[in-house]
Amino acid sequence: MKPITIILSIILFFAAPNIFAEEPAPSNNPGGNLKLVLTGFDNNKGMAMVALCHSKENFDSGNCGNFPSMMVSTPIKNERVEHIFQDIPFGKYAIRSYHDENGNGELDANFMGIPKEDYGFSNNARGMTGPPKYEKVKFSFHKDNQEMEVEMK
Repeated sequence: MKPITIILSIILFFAAPNIFAEEPAPSNNPGGNLKLVLTGFDNNKGMAMVALCHSKENFDSGNCGNFPSMMVSTPIKNERVEHIFQDIPFGKYAIRSYHDENGNGELDANFMGIPKEDYGFSNNARGMTGPPKYEKVKFSFHKDNQEMEVEMK
């Protein structure tokens, strides 16, 4: 796959209109609160856009669902974001995020498809020519009040 195709897939993930489609809860298992901390912002402009994906299929398709508050838009304060996903069932998850600095609801890219706005993934995973593979970003949410930190780049 060409690098520009992969990079465009990142952009489409964040711009896809079906990203807020209703989906059932990942499971009825007990759960808890997951605290997400995003760091590395260059400024406080715009919003942080975050998707908490509950499966490989959701992560790969870009449709991470809308099980309560799986998609959030959060203000940036002091060049960081703290958000708590509440009452999330225990299981495997992956986080995608980007800095919507200009407020247009999209991850902006240059003419070659390279993102102009910062983005980050759980486990601080990076892809070589596009988004990292699900296996690199997935993590186990297994205890109440667990914390995940993502550095934006």
